Amino acid sequence: MTCAPCGRNMHKECRKGCRKCHPKQKEESKSVSKSLRTDVLPAQRKKNNLRDAESTGRKRAARLYPIDPNSPCEWQGKKNCGGGKRPIVGCLSGSQKHRHHGPIKETTRNEQGNVHRICTGCHGHWHELNDLIYDQRDYELLPHAPVAAEPIEIMTNLIDWKSGAMGKKYELASSKNKAALVTK
Repeated sequence: MTCAPCGRNMHKECRKGCRKCHPKQKEESKSVSKSLRTDVLPAQRKKNNLRDAESTGRKRAARLYPIDPNSPCEWQGKKNCGGGKRPIVGCLSGSQKHRHHGPIKETTRNEQGNVHRICTGCHGHWHELNDLIYDQRDYELLPHAPVAAEPIEIMTNLIDWKSGAMGKKYELASSKNKAALVTK
């Protein structure tokens, strides 16, 4: 009989020591169990062996990328944020509120550069512009390389969102949702 952590292949968390739970366990099998406890798991294992991959991915992201509400949004003062076909211009003064997976939305993809601690405005803007056209195969190939934005670019972007110009320039996810509600 084994303890609960060993039963889940979490031998590092075994309080009795793996030798007590599994006296015949070889060093070789220990190294295999260590390789299974990585924060970024191979994609095949992620999808096939997790009961709720989306929730598990979000929990791992929360551990790896804690949100600090007193810290600035990671996209503050930058452009080309979020990657994808329609990267956004970041905010002027937002603070961290959301953990955003992107440009690849799959929550089990917690590698550096795919998880961002951003403000509500940046989070909403990226999804407004990208949700309707999102295709993971395309977005995996597109770069995410934010660069510093000029203050005029940030202000123009804010005005475009506030005035509704962004909705005239692009089809927004919220306008598609509103249209679906009207037709029901």
